[in-house]
Amino acid sequence: MSRIRRCHVSGSRVLVRTRLMTRAASNKEVIHDHEETIISAVRTALVDPSSVVRAAAAKTFDTMQHYMGAKAIDQTIPTLLEAMRNPGEGSETALKALQEVMSVSDLIR
Repeated sequence: MSRIRRCHVSGSRVLVRTRLMTRAASNKEVIHDHEETIISAVRTALVDPSSVVRAAAAKTFDTMQHYMGAKAIDQTIPTLLEAMRNPGEGSETALKALQEVMSVSDLIR
């Protein structure tokens, strides 16, 4: 399996697991116990080379910020903005991720 395919499969698994955890854990205490893991997985998936993974991550981010509030935003969006400041492929991916987040986010509705 190629490196890109492995990253896509790995990113997809993490994202699916994170989405399931977020949706299943309607109890805020349970979410609170796993916030760092959830936020980290979503941040990683948002800058994945695959547009499918980024789209799923954006939807997960939307759910995440619903449950976690400002913490989800504060620990995700600045990371994307910082990545955009550095020239190269990473900045382009971060821009795409931010566009994806804004297209599905309750922040702009």
